[in-house]
Amino acid sequence: MAEIATVEMKQIRKEFPATLANDNVDFTAYKGEIHALLGENGAGKSTLMNILTGVLRPDGGEILINGARVSMKSPGDALALGIGMIYQHFKLVKPFTVAENIVLGMEQVKILKKQALEQQVKALSEDYKIDINPASAIWQLSIGEQQRVEILKVLYRKANILILDEPTAVLTPDEVRELFGTLRNMAAMGCTIIFITHKMNEVMEFADRITVLRDGRLVKALKKEETTEQELAQLLACAGLDGVDLTDQVDQLAYGQQKMLEIVRAILCEPVVLLLDEPAAGLNHKEMDYIVALIDKAVEKKIAVLLIEHAMDLVMSVCDRITVLNFGCQIATGTPKEIQMNEAVITAYLGGGGSAEN
Repeated sequence: MAEIATVEMKQIRKEFPATLANDNVDFTAYKGEIHALLGENGAGKSTLMNILTGVLRPDGGEILINGARVSMKSPGDALALGIGMIYQHFKLVKPFTVAENIVLGMEQVKILKKQALEQQVKALSEDYKIDINPASAIWQLSIGEQQRVEILKVLYRKANILILDEPTAVLTPDEVRELFGTLRNMAAMGCTIIFITHKMNEVMEFADRITVLRDGRLVKALKKEETTEQELAQLLACAGLDGVDLTDQVDQLAYGQQKMLEIVRAILCEPVVLLLDEPAAGLNHKEMDYIVALIDKAVEKKIAVLLIEHAMDLVMSVCDRITVLNFGCQIATGTPKEIQMNEAVITAYLGGGGSAEN
């Protein structure tokens, strides 16, 4: 792959009221590659790409396209430079055909007859190996097929730098594979593909290069073959893993760091329920604080956390409701305040009835 930088964003800064969305971020993408922009919600990914597409103006920094410094005041300016974006929510007119949607808003193609327009779209789709019928109405298409129409819209407008915002969010597994097959074909033809995501499995399967953002800052940019899923989990993690040597393998990490990494990986899988079995065991006070932060993060992501734990300080600090078991019997259930005042729990913890479990 020729190392031709098509996009260079240097020290990009963007502030909103009470929020620093991009804190002097650098980003570089190359011709012929699929580049993953990885980060959790609020990391600054979409803001950075909205700056690249002219939707937002940066408060600081500079942008170079194919080595030339540019200033974009609108998406039209970006498109004129070959930059197009496909959003999560498609902007298609459902009664119109594929071909009609692709040219919608383009003054210079209004004189084309329907048959000639459909032939143009068919030729474009064949060039990029995108399977679509130009004469089909949008309402007849699957979500994956509608996404192909959005891709063809920007290709028809001569874009060669394509940005996709969480492109697999609404796709089936088969549609995901087909999408990335299409993107790989486009990259092979010289396009630069940037996809915004928080899904590590897709990054490791489909990306050539990866840029990781967290809390509006650049964490690391690297080639896929230079990293592992475990390292990416660490890079995405909150402050609990800061300071860890990210080149270490998991078995080289300290016990507490391994435990935190396991929790981070589980959270990033976005489960409905996260079961934590004695997470505080063997941890020092500082590591306990990190566990609390990770549990809070899971709750923020609307994950239900079921905590099995002896350490009452952890239980009281994170739990909304508590059930206490003693020798296999439930002796209490309630809020932390109610449990603190419960005589049966107090007796069990003071040695009156064995060891209590929460």
